Amino acid sequence: MKRLEVYALQDPRSGDFFYVGVSKDAQLRLKQHLSLNGGGSRGLKLRLREMMDKGVSPILTVLETVDETRALERENYHIDRLNTEGEPLVNIQKSKPGKVAKFKDALTETERRRMTLAALSGVPVLQLAKEYGVARSWIYALVEEAKADPVGAIQKAEWELEYRRRVVELLGER
Repeated sequence: MKRLEVYALQDPRSGDFFYVGVSKDAQLRLKQHLSLNGGGSRGLKLRLREMMDKGVSPILTVLETVDETRALERENYHIDRLNTEGEPLVNIQKSKPGKVAKFKDALTETERRRMTLAALSGVPVLQLAKEYGVARSWIYALVEEAKADPVGAIQKAEWELEYRRRVVELLGER
């Protein structure tokens, strides 16, 4: 089982924690965040850009290392805890009791195919993200992967047929 790090970013000027995340390698993830191309919310990017413009780097604190099955649950715990303590977090993901999102790697191949096909067929990415419990960026990445792979185009057509058949079945059940 994979071990993941739940980490927090802190502004050394104020001591405020402003972001909580999960990664296999928190140091590498921080470098990705600092590149401003490594994902994260608009609020996080703005905060990091402001800090970098002033020559300040965030402090990375690994809060705990956990099994991947509990990582997002623990991330949500720390988001809730720090919010309760009044920390100005910029996280988009807000904690939802009893709802633990999945990592892209934890999705089954069937879930990935269905999600990719649905996104390619025009189902709103936000809706899919909520339904499957994943970040929107993962869905966008799956869609880009499917578009970039010529063999994937054939699979896409097969998935689309499967999806349309399923829709017809579901409509027939009403």
